[in-house]
Amino acid sequence: HKSQAIAFLKANNAEPKITCTPEQIVDIYWEEAMREGIRPDIAFCQALLETGFFGYGGDVIPSQNNFCGLGTTGGGVKGAFFKTPELGARAHIQHLLAYSRKSRPLTKVVDPRYDLAHKIRVERGLVDKWSGLTGTWAMSKDYCEKIMSHYVRMTAITGVPATFDTRLKPNGERKSMRERMKKMRNK
Repeated sequence: HKSQAIAFLKANNAEPKITCTPEQIVDIYWEEAMREGIRPDIAFCQALLETGFFGYGGDVIPSQNNFCGLGTTGGGVKGAFFKTPELGARAHIQHLLAYSRKSRPLTKVVDPRYDLAHKIRVERGLVDKWSGLTGTWAMSKDYCEKIMSHYVRMTAITGVPATFDTRLKPNGERKSMRERMKKMRNK
């Protein structure tokens, strides 16, 4: 749920260094990921891992709106810059797509490394599970486990109002995640 993602971020960083509010960054991730059929909750947890809960402290600086280390190689290399948080989140989701799908993103490609990453993944094999990011996206032996640890901790948060499942069917029933994702893909 979005509310859990917001609460998790705030619990781990009361003053995230982002160019929008915590609520806005969560909304952005949900919108961008859902459009492309990527799990927004897990992609957001990856962003939290990559940015240190938007505290940064590595080569990337907050004004880059680079939430997944795109183009960073260490040693002070800053990597890609994105004008807005929306474009930064879109680039992150597109990079996940480059690793996991033969088809191109539904939106104009803003990820500067999309074509190279996509070519490599198509040649070497697409990643079909989050665990496939270990050794491909990042060399850390426990990269996926770190993402999933964030996810488990985030989804364990209770006592926050649900803000995600608010889209209703005409008869008042809640639409399933699958129905919402199918509708978004068909737009």
